[in-house]
Amino acid sequence: MAELDRRHPEGPEPDGPLPHNREDFDVAAYVRRVRGGPCFVCAVVAGDPGYDFEQVVFEDDHHIAFLDRYPTLPGKVLVAPKAHVEHVVRDLDEEAYVRLMRTVRRVALAVEAVVPSERTYLLSLGSGQGNAHLHWHIAPLPPGTSYERQQFHALMTENGLIPWSRRQAADLAERLRAALGGPAGPRVPEEREEVLTGGGVNRVVRVGGTVRRPARRWTPAVHALLDHLAAAGFGGAPRAHGCDGEGREVLDFLPGEVPDYPLPAYAMADEALAGAGALLRDYHDATVGFAPAEGAEWCFPPRAPAEVVCHGDVAPYNCVFREGRPVAFIDFDTAHPGPRVWDVAYAAYRFVPLHDPGRDRSAPEVEEQARRLRVFADGYGLGVRDREVLTRTARARLEHLVVHMRAEAAAGHEAFAAHVAEGHDLLYLTDSAHIARHEALFLAALSSEGRGGRVGMSAG
Repeated sequence: MAELDRRHPEGPEPDGPLPHNREDFDVAAYVRRVRGGPCFVCAVVAGDPGYDFEQVVFEDDHHIAFLDRYPTLPGKVLVAPKAHVEHVVRDLDEEAYVRLMRTVRRVALAVEAVVPSERTYLLSLGSGQGNAHLHWHIAPLPPGTSYERQQFHALMTENGLIPWSRRQAADLAERLRAALGGPAGPRVPEEREEVLTGGGVNRVVRVGGTVRRPARRWTPAVHALLDHLAAAGFGGAPRAHGCDGEGREVLDFLPGEVPDYPLPAYAMADEALAGAGALLRDYHDATVGFAPAEGAEWCFPPRAPAEVVCHGDVAPYNCVFREGRPVAFIDFDTAHPGPRVWDVAYAAYRFVPLHDPGRDRSAPEVEEQARRLRVFADGYGLGVRDREVLTRTARARLEHLVVHMRAEAAAGHEAFAAHVAEGHDLLYLTDSAHIARHEALFLAALSSEGRGGRVGMSAG
């Protein structure tokens, strides 16, 4: 047949092994048609309605990415320069080639985040292919595909096409656009970077719908954790998309407000305080089934008992708010396995906040801190045993932070050295002493009758 009819109503979802019921494809007729007709890539770039099956998932000033009309694998995407160039080597200068390959990698990471796969094939047939307009194929191989059906068998149209419907194409395109940051990908120059405030000891930038941060030795473990959270249905964390060409990790940009001290009124509301506790509980519960890879490295060593994977720095400056509600945590660099209360205690210190009013005039009075501490613990649904050790754990957590900060400063870490020079370590020790002085008041508030909580959920 001259052209496969792509109007069949349904086909298998792109989440299993390569289907055996491939549909025949007349390659010779296809080659005659594309070589004798207009360039289909240029038609997609121009928005020709006759090419609506090739749904655009990403577009910037130089490139376009769209679904393959004739996929040999579920989730197959093509990436091409908008300008009509034909030779993969000679027609692009070094800058244009590197820019194209960055785009290919960016789209491939989104494909891997959306389409289950055990590996991803990237290929360009170079000059002289059926359609001369240079383009790259991104082809995710489904998990469980037998070896004899991988590689060229999976990629060649001579071996047939997978069943594929318009409904499936529309659904996949929508998910890929979301992974890439917008309705059709952010139409902005891809080199533009916006430095984000609040990066702490890291330089953090936004590029389109993504955030770029320096990758560390623990980045693989953190990305595995974020992948697990996404698979578990926890929506309160960014998704990870590997690393870019500069070695920076690539994460979703989560829109919203990220407050800092002194906290704005919306972040000080009881609803926000309880909501932060509830969000932390949901995060912890989502990590329970996570199994780190053998030998996984973390920023901090795991602590016993490893009940959950602690975020390690739950604080307003690492929390995204929308309409006054905490909806997500960011910056998982300090994540590590540990007990729930280790994370809860530090989060309570940050959100209440349990600052010494003598050194922080914006901090609530001590009696109000005690009341707010209970609100946070109730929002989390903290159990009796963990309430009994919460203040002691908060002090230990602050002292641990001081030891870490001073060690990093002594090792030559400029940001930590600056923090020590500015006296941040002494502020944490001041707050630890403040918690110790008022421990009886705080514990009484935590253990008072009529304590709230989340029905059916009691940690510790």
